[in-house]
This record gives sequence, C-alpha cells and structure tokens, in this order.
Amino acid sequence: MTNHSLDCRADRGITLVETMVALTIMVVLLMVAVPAYRSTIEGNRRVTYATELLEDLTLARSEAIKRNRQVVVCASSTGAACITTPGGTPSDWQVGWMTYVDMNGDGVFNPGETVLRAHPAVNLPTGWSATHNLTPYTVPFRPTGEISGVGSGGFRICIVDTAVTCNNAGIASATRYSNIVATGAGRLRIESK
Repeated sequence: MTNHSLDCRADRGITLVETMVALTIMVVLLMVAVPAYRSTIEGNRRVTYATELLEDLTLARSEAIKRNRQVVVCASSTGAACITTPGGTPSDWQVGWMTYVDMNGDGVFNPGETVLRAHPAVNLPTGWSATHNLTPYTVPFRPTGEISGVGSGGFRICIVDTAVTCNNAGIASATRYSNIVATGAGRLRIESK
C-alpha cells in the first residue's frame, strides 16, 4: 500500500512561512552588503583619482628631466589655464588639472607653452574634497626632478571624506583618505586609509 499523503505534500511546493523566512534572510543580507559595497566603490574611486593624479605628477617629473625644462602640474578646470583665483579655489584639485612645459620657468602658464596632459574634473562622493597644503598652488618640477618651492617636508594632495587641514594632524582625524605625498626631492607616493 502506498502512502498518498506524502506524495501530495511533495507536489504542493514551498509554504508561505518558508518563503517569508527566505525573504527575511535576503533582506538582512542586503542591508549589510549594500552599505559595505557603496563604501568599497567610493574607496576605489578615491584611490583611482589619487593614482591618476600621481601618474600626471610622475609624468611631469620625468618630462622635466627628459626635456631639461621646468614642467608644472596645476589645478585647472579648462585644461588651458591654471586656477589662481577664488571661485575656482586654487587648492581644489577636483576641478581637474593640467601638466605643461614651462618654457620660461616663471611658474605661470603662458600662451605657446605645451600642455602635455589635461585631466577633467573628478566626481568625488558628496562631502569629499581634494585639497593640498602647497603654496604656490602649482607643483613645478625642476629639470633635476626636484619640486621647486617645496622644503624637505614636502607637500600633500589630500582626497578626504571630511573637511580637514591637509597635513599630518588633519589627516589623522579623517576617517578615510588617499593622499599623494611628495618630498622636495620629487619622490611621490600614495597613502591611503
């Protein structure tokens, strides 16, 4: 004799309770995973922008040595002029930047000087900023590869998640950051947290 009650239960599928338990587990997992995923994406974007700027700084250094001329990297929203006035804050690197050969060595972009590369504005997450602690607001590499106007302490370009001063003490208070740190000798590196 065959037990028909077991066969009928197998044909019915899953119950409403089982479905609700599965959905609840999925919702809990999504609530944990989505914020972590967003944070990962923001961190990757931050590191990508820092790496792109580091590449252009490295290009400027190598071109200065190769051409035996000063090569400058500066914040630029147009790729045709450095930002030097408020409204386009000179320390605001998220507007973009450009790398050019400074033919007369005055540290100012003049008509006829060669633009090696122009980088468009970067789309940082809301509340993030890309600033530096360098005065003047350009990064000029001498023909020796050294950075003009920078002491042995070097400088930082900070891509941070909070408004902090772009220095060692300020960065220590940031939750997450990617910094380009340069020495006066022209050595460049990225620090991230």
